[in-house]
Amino acid sequence: MSKKCEDGTYIVLSNGGKKVLRGVRKNYGYFVSLKGYEVKRRNGVTEDQVIKYNQRRFVKGTYVGVWTDEDGVTYLDRSVYTKSLQTAMQLGVQNEQLAIWDCRNGEAISVVNLG
Repeated sequence: MSKKCEDGTYIVLSNGGKKVLRGVRKNYGYFVSLKGYEVKRRNGVTEDQVIKYNQRRFVKGTYVGVWTDEDGVTYLDRSVYTKSLQTAMQLGVQNEQLAIWDCRNGEAISVVNLG
């Protein structure tokens, strides 16, 4: 049985023909989720489920985000990374996101339309 996947950002790699998750940590920059790729799970997700999600909803150059809200609902999504706050906000608006992830401070920032 696959182990539970913790909240975080991941890429999926091949290791001897087997798919494995690798956590991604950035010291600066922003992750922005893409519209239309979100999946919700009520009881968390396993690493195998994240790998399957990646195979079914693969988008080149993106990451898999896993996060759990205060009600215990776990979300899987596709995210892009950018070093620019302005670009992150523009992408957030384009993808109808409520927030982006600030890697330096380890927190969500509400999306605002910078016009």
